[in-house]
Amino acid sequence: MEGKQNIEINKNYLLVGMAVMIVIVLVLVFIQAFEVKQLSNQLSKQIAATSISANNGQVDMTGWTENDKMMYEHHGTLPNKITGNSVNNNPSGMVGGC
Repeated sequence: MEGKQNIEINKNYLLVGMAVMIVIVLVLVFIQAFEVKQLSNQLSKQIAATSISANNGQVDMTGWTENDKMMYEHHGTLPNKITGNSVNNNPSGMVGGC
C-alpha cells in the first residue's frame, strides 16, 4: 500500500514538472515572436532604404565610398547613412579593436 502512494506522489511530481516545462516553453515562444517581428521590421526598413535599379537589379551605390561598397559586397552590411545609424562602433579607426 505504501508503494502505491509513492508511485502516485512521483506521478504527481512528474505531471507538475512537465506542466512547468510546457509553460516555460510557451513563454519563450511568445517572447521570441516579438523579437522576430522586431527583426523583420528592421530588415524591411533596411530593404526600403536601399534602392534597386530597375535596369539590372543591382543596388544603387551612387554616393557610396569605396569602403561602403566593400563592406556591402563582402559582408552584406549597409552604410550607416542608408540605415540611419549614426553610431561609430570603432572611433579610433583601428582594425581588430585593440
